[in-house]
Amino acid sequence: MNNKVIISCAITGAMHTPTMSDALPITPAQIAAQSIEAAEAGAAIIHLHARNPADGEPTGRPDVYSQFLPQIHRQTAAVINLTTGGSPTMTVADRLAAAIRFKPEMCSLNMGSMNFAIFPAANRIKKWKFAWEEGYVRNSDDFIFRNTFRDIKYILETMTDAGTKFEHECYDVGHLYNLGHFLDNGLVKPPFFVQLIFGILGGIGAEAARLAKGTLYLYFQSKDAIYQATVQQAVTKLATLTEERMRNESELAGKLAAFISVRIDFWNDQQQLYRIILSINRQEQHRKRSIVWQRETALYLQSMYADAAKAGEIPDQDFLAAAWTTIDAIRGVNERRAYSEGRSTEDDTKFLTAFLLRALRTERVDGL
Repeated sequence: MNNKVIISCAITGAMHTPTMSDALPITPAQIAAQSIEAAEAGAAIIHLHARNPADGEPTGRPDVYSQFLPQIHRQTAAVINLTTGGSPTMTVADRLAAAIRFKPEMCSLNMGSMNFAIFPAANRIKKWKFAWEEGYVRNSDDFIFRNTFRDIKYILETMTDAGTKFEHECYDVGHLYNLGHFLDNGLVKPPFFVQLIFGILGGIGAEAARLAKGTLYLYFQSKDAIYQATVQQAVTKLATLTEERMRNESELAGKLAAFISVRIDFWNDQQQLYRIILSINRQEQHRKRSIVWQRETALYLQSMYADAAKAGEIPDQDFLAAAWTTIDAIRGVNERRAYSEGRSTEDDTKFLTAFLLRALRTERVDGL
């Protein structure tokens, strides 16, 4: 069996901003250096965008590309793949300008128009490095990433004449049918390179792959690796949703209701994922890791309860024990909801909030 793979490395992309990571290369020297390092590490294809060297804003200017492309050509044998997607804020002409000038071996080609959104990420950032970043990220709720049939045909006809091959980027199922259209009409000929992108807000979700076993083990070496990646994604998303929903709550009752409703809503939407986590979690090593993640949540709740006690909302008590009780109560509701029909999210949230508040206030809960 031939297990060789082709590794394609996108060096800087166009959606992340400098504030999101200090490791993001934005200057020509940084882009060249990381491209060369990627090739030395085994990347066969280097997927390249350009950035304004002064502030990292995406640019399609060929004169910026000219500051790093020659060095990458000289010092690697990698296939150079220039973007024609640029960024959602660029015109098609701007996106294609560098490819027309440099006539690379390969270009990316987005196979359909779509909403392309990263605006939820803006809520996690308090201070931005450059003036352009916040508007770029927040305003992506109004981005339409244009790739019409006419645009795609124009790019195909323009770059095919230069001998360029394409990386067909597909963010949704319809994009595969668009590729089929161009195949049927002779503008695309096999064999072709298709890049499937999951998880962009506006495109197909990562869970749409249905976590098929055969597909998973192409990318994960063990159940442990699958469990870690799956649960860590859920933990990160839950933290973001919790922060967003609790932002305007000042009293414990509102904070607790927000905390509970986020977890009920999340697992209500992700019941298939929840069943997988419950199944894999039966193994001892996974239970240990799950406890570590749950302890982080318990410490978060402990701090929230301690703050409420300082404000006089609840009496002083063992807040860590109260935090674990809260986690167990929510888990019990979610396990029931995962396997049977239950009450609405609103009803379950109201019940759990009332139950936990009375327990925290050391009141008797009627009917239990």
